Amino acid sequence: MRTFLLALVLIGAGYWLAVRLSGSKSPTEVVRDEIHSAVSGTVSNVMGSFEPEKLRVQLAESGEAFRSQAVEIGHQVAAGTEDARITATIKARLAQKNPSTALGISVSTTSGLVTLAGIAKTSEQVHGAILEAMGVPGVREVVSTLQVRP
Repeated sequence: MRTFLLALVLIGAGYWLAVRLSGSKSPTEVVRDEIHSAVSGTVSNVMGSFEPEKLRVQLAESGEAFRSQAVEIGHQVAAGTEDARITATIKARLAQKNPSTALGISVSTTSGLVTLAGIAKTSEQVHGAILEAMGVPGVREVVSTLQVRP
């Protein structure tokens, strides 16, 4: 049995040595090269040629566009967050001052422009709601479509 295993190892080593000396590739190397060729061809078709300078310029251009879009989105998110803060603050102040009035008034904010809509029982409540809204930091303007219904 030992002799058989030794013979098998020697045959394998001889085959490997013969392949190496002949310059031909092993089956593993052939498969590896075919996969590499197929992947390179696919990537080349999708990406075009791999010219480092060309890719660097494209990345710089698209990167700048991406950065400017990211900044714009950041500004929009910040503005939306600020509007939500303004709306919540006004609703909280109205609810604290007169809970029954606050239920009948809806508040919306867009870029610091606050719109009050709904129904109030008195003109004093309408005036008070407008003053509360105007007193919140970040409010540029207040538009009221509040209606008085006793």
